[in-house]
Amino acid sequence: MDNYENKFKEIKVDVLGNIENVISEEDAKLQIVNRILIESLGWPHANIACENKHENGFSDYIVKESELPSFLVEA
Repeated sequence: MDNYENKFKEIKVDVLGNIENVISEEDAKLQIVNRILIESLGWPHANIACENKHENGFSDYIVKESELPSFLVEA
């Protein structure tokens, strides 16, 4: 757990040092959300689906475990 927290803190410092370049939702997804999901929380790329269409519209991220949706992230 400490490793995840330490990596999150590193990402936070990077983001705050570059926050003026986080202008759009896509910037935030690339520079913040992707990094937290993959680098800090350790989710494999293969378990993250983006911009999925479903009955309620589109989801920015659906994170899966064993092929089943675990949680959704809206950016």
